[in-house]
Amino acid sequence: MSSLHIIIDSSTKGTRTSKYGKSAASWFAIWDEFNGLPCRAGIIYKDHQGPNKIFYEGIIQALNTCYDVVRENCEVTIFGDCDPVIKQLNDEWNVNKMKELYDQVQEIEENYRGTINYIYMNEDNPLYKVVDECSKQFRHNITLKFDAIIQKKTEESRG
Repeated sequence: MSSLHIIIDSSTKGTRTSKYGKSAASWFAIWDEFNGLPCRAGIIYKDHQGPNKIFYEGIIQALNTCYDVVRENCEVTIFGDCDPVIKQLNDEWNVNKMKELYDQVQEIEENYRGTINYIYMNEDNPLYKVVDECSKQFRHNITLKFDAIIQKKTEESRG
């Protein structure tokens, strides 16, 4: 049986009063033994999102993107550090506010040709560090780039 491993991370820059803010989730998928280049990868960005919701959206994007490479009887394992979402998807925690996203994941799972597992991966894992850095850098870089564009337009409109 072949195994597809999807490693996902989310990064949210909240405010002093809220955990919501600029958020990104990045992921990559690797076949079998964690060696070689990813067969699929992706990133999603939202200007105002919470860490759990963007993690769910990353899972949905990853599962949808990897669907065409998953073979019959393939085992898909999603690794990540978002404990609440991992526990919800493993039916260990109640799903309340995230019910709509949880249901989307369940619907995708029904159409998959293999099994899907969710495993917590702590931040010390070298593979996790790669995807963690991608999420943080993308969120940071896109914010800097667009802030620069906005600043330039503001200065031009004053001039």
